[in-house]
Amino acid sequence: MAERTGSGDAASGDAASGRIAVVGLSGGARQLSAAAQRAIESAALLIGATRHLDRVGRRPPATESPEAESGTASPVAEPAEAPVSPEAGPVGVQAEAEPADAYAPPATPAKPVESHARAWPEPSAYAPPEPSAYAPPEAEPADIHADPADAHTHASPEDPADAHTQASPEAPVEAPPAPPPAETAIPTGSSRSAQRVIVLGADRLEAGTTLELPGVDLAGALDAIGYETGPVCVLASGDPGFFGIVRPLIERFGAEALDVHPAPSSVSLAFARLGLAWDDAVVVSAHGRPLASAARAILAHPKVAVLTSPDATPQQLGRALMDLGVDPRRVAVCSHLGEPDEVVRETDLVGLGGRPWEPLSVVVLLASGAEVSSEAVLAWGLTDEGFAHRGGMLTRAEVRAVALGKLALPAQGVLWDVGASSGSVAVECARLRPGLQVIAVEERPDDAARVEANALAHRTSVEVVQGTAPAALAGLPDPDRAFVGGGGLPVLDAVLARLRPGGQVVATYAALDRAAAAVERLGQLVQIGVARGRRLPDGGVRLAAENPIFVVWGPQH
Repeated sequence: MAERTGSGDAASGDAASGRIAVVGLSGGARQLSAAAQRAIESAALLIGATRHLDRVGRRPPATESPEAESGTASPVAEPAEAPVSPEAGPVGVQAEAEPADAYAPPATPAKPVESHARAWPEPSAYAPPEPSAYAPPEAEPADIHADPADAHTHASPEDPADAHTQASPEAPVEAPPAPPPAETAIPTGSSRSAQRVIVLGADRLEAGTTLELPGVDLAGALDAIGYETGPVCVLASGDPGFFGIVRPLIERFGAEALDVHPAPSSVSLAFARLGLAWDDAVVVSAHGRPLASAARAILAHPKVAVLTSPDATPQQLGRALMDLGVDPRRVAVCSHLGEPDEVVRETDLVGLGGRPWEPLSVVVLLASGAEVSSEAVLAWGLTDEGFAHRGGMLTRAEVRAVALGKLALPAQGVLWDVGASSGSVAVECARLRPGLQVIAVEERPDDAARVEANALAHRTSVEVVQGTAPAALAGLPDPDRAFVGGGGLPVLDAVLARLRPGGQVVATYAALDRAAAAVERLGQLVQIGVARGRRLPDGGVRLAAENPIFVVWGPQH
């Protein structure tokens, strides 16, 4: 078994055994650790967005600057030696001790955080600048442009990254300074003049999601890393392991190839600005994901942080929450965190949905009393009285509790409740796993209306499809989990035909012959017999048996 010992910031750097260093940058941490500095200095290939490269003194290739067009800038700018900032960072993160000649990014004057409720100028429509067309030079791969930022930092709509902190507009590129003195030379085996630089232009670096902006996409950046035989350093925003570049890097190169040097994440900065703990918060990213997932999480949890995006803006989030009938929440929209133009504005749901906001923000939503952590209670098999139903047509609480356990609900994915009747199973699934897309299919219009009412009463998000299965299943996304409460064996067969690999189906039957046929398809069966306690006139208790129900589940994997 591989083992790493010692400090990653030890002078020898022996603990940093990965070929690919991932360095997180944040306005909340003004200084880099010695290990992170060494990774930047010694890399044969340095990858980062324009603002990342500028922050560490590696300005992008001259083809990206006005000076390059006039022929006054060199192909790859030398880094400027800047004094170490005395600031410890707005979130109290202490930088590690460094040699006197170590590089530290330039200090940026801090700006007081704005924090107020609905005290802004008249709203104006947000219109991001049009991205300019860009064609990378053919001669050198060092002039390729892409963007592997991490999880929500953002410089401008033309250069968004993934960490929800925003850098101030870039100043014109100046002529490179004189080379550093000999005593601050680059470690043996690398030189600044030989270092290749790729400037990234993609918006976010979660696997499978990109924004159409000038530059190389994530796949191109990963290919460049794969071709490089020397050490590589990838600059990201905040904590690269938090909805960031670490995941696709692990999927491509393996965890053993990486050395990660994180900075404070955008979410930690947001809660720090509000003076709140966040170990009990639910964090949802709307980058490359349906906004409905974030809305469902907010319905079910009192303390939520949502990482918004140009495709799922804070304003759209606010409107979606009002459409769902979410209770009043305290709302804070945190933008450009850690940067000079940082803004934290407090509002409510009406204010959130009523005006444009910076698209790449962290939106914190707090229910009443959620500022102080409270012990969460996990419960399922809710009482039958908590659901509107038609003459007892619902899956009883005890049977429902077993069915939920056999479903083994995942955190994300699609769940069908076919033959939903009251929708009690669908509602409990949505309540236990807000990240699931829960779809209830019910033939009767009156029962379909009851499903919607029950979902609203339990503050859950359930999509209701009124129609007869299996025909009504045709246009639905394939399920990861399915509960079949009606429709017989033809419906079960139709569900199994659509089930995703590794999925699970649970079906309930009152008739033994149907249960026996279902177990041939699914593999496992149990009978549940419930006898409820009933009070006698003299105060005693008797047991009243109910009809047994057969629960069948599978397939076995």
